[in-house]
Amino acid sequence: MAENIEIKAILREPAAVEENIKQFTGNELSAVLHQTDTFYRNPFGRIKIREINNDSTEVIFYNRSNSAEVRKCRYYRFNLLFPKFTKGFFRTFFGVRGIVVKERRLYFYDNTRIHIDTVKNLGSFIEFEYVVDEAHPQKNGYPVVKELMRQLNIKDNDILSVSYIDMLNTTF
Repeated sequence: MAENIEIKAILREPAAVEENIKQFTGNELSAVLHQTDTFYRNPFGRIKIREINNDSTEVIFYNRSNSAEVRKCRYYRFNLLFPKFTKGFFRTFFGVRGIVVKERRLYFYDNTRIHIDTVKNLGSFIEFEYVVDEAHPQKNGYPVVKELMRQLNIKDNDILSVSYIDMLNTTF
């Protein structure tokens, strides 16, 4: 199971923060991703099928606490060879919880993914995902995320405890 140290926060000034990201990291925009996440009911964690730019599809299962702080997220993620079949199977087996549509602007800072998300019916948000691996231990993730928050003026009270699907409170 892979692991991130992460936050999701309200983004009040997306253009200004994006400029600060470029200045602080020295990196340009890596990608613009149009993502549709279909969430399914599951008592053991969160599970979603993500369609990206209408040309790739992946399934993501993850466990994360609903806490408004820097937190750990453990996940499995893999590409789908038969997305239409899998979506139908998941719909029948789990039931659809809701759908999140967003544009994601992706930046990198070392091994940390920075997302500027514009979420349909919700607004603008920022996420930091410090990827834990052999060269980047979990204990280093917390100070890296805190430093990004400081550099980009993200306050503790801007951090969200829940996911986009929880905020949309969409049910089918």
